[in-house]
Amino acid sequence: MRRLTRILLWTAGAILTLVLLAGVVIETPFFKNWLRGVIIRQANEHLNGTLAVGHFGGNLFTGAELDDVAVMMDNEKVASIDSVRVRYSIPRLIRGGTTVDSLTLVHPVVIAHREGGGWQLARL
Repeated sequence: MRRLTRILLWTAGAILTLVLLAGVVIETPFFKNWLRGVIIRQANEHLNGTLAVGHFGGNLFTGAELDDVAVMMDNEKVASIDSVRVRYSIPRLIRGGTTVDSLTLVHPVVIAHREGGGWQLARL
């Protein structure tokens, strides 16, 4: 019985250590830069254009901030945003899907023009 208790305590300690370590790692600039790259690659796979994000920051447990966001299409800037801030609750995200508490766009600019029978943004 003592051996089982010791094994359970060591296992619980190891799991707690891993959770704490993961919590520290995701707040490092290295991880945030890596995550910025993942976001850009994923977006570029689904866009008929190119997403650029200058800086990715924030406390990832409660929200995220993206600075100097731009979308290019055919070598022309079609959208730019000085800063995007999103706030969320992780427990609510886990329980009920995607819930965003707030989304703030600072100085959003969209450049649209008509081409042929529609807007160039329709191709994005």
